[in-house]
Amino acid sequence: MTINVDPASGREILLFDAFSYNGQYNVKATGYSGSAAAGVTSNVDFAIGAEDRYINGVHLFLKGHAWGDTMSFQVVDKNGVYAPAGTVLNQFGFTWNVNDQVQDQGQNAFAYVAKIPTGVYIRIVYVSVGGTAVDVKLNCLMHKNVA
Repeated sequence: MTINVDPASGREILLFDAFSYNGQYNVKATGYSGSAAAGVTSNVDFAIGAEDRYINGVHLFLKGHAWGDTMSFQVVDKNGVYAPAGTVLNQFGFTWNVNDQVQDQGQNAFAYVAKIPTGVYIRIVYVSVGGTAVDVKLNCLMHKNVA
C-alpha cells in the first residue's frame, strides 16, 4: 500500500498492491460496549485513548432494540482537547436505521481510512422508541499509523 497526499484537499490517498502489503498501519481493532436508555435519546460514548487511530469500518450488535430506533455516529471532543468541551468534530453516520429483527446489524467497511485523534470519543447518538434499554456493542476496524 502506498500513501500519497492530495495537494488540493490535504487528504491521504491509499493505493493498494496485489499482495495487500501494509507498511504504514498496524491493526488495532477495538471493541466497545455500552447501553442506551429505553424510550429516549442517549449518548453512548467510547474513548479512543492515548494514541491517534485510523478507522475504516464498524460492526455493530444490538440487543433490546425496537423498530423505529435510529443511530448517528459522531467524533466528540468531550474534554476540550481540540475545541470547547462537548464539540462534535465530525459525524460519519446520520440517522442510521436499526433492523429490529437481528442483533447483528452488520459490518460496514470503507476503502479508505479516516483519522480519529487521540483524546476524543466515538459517540453513538441512540434514539430509542422501545420500552427496554438497548445493549450496544461496537467493533471498530481501527489502525495505528506506524510510518
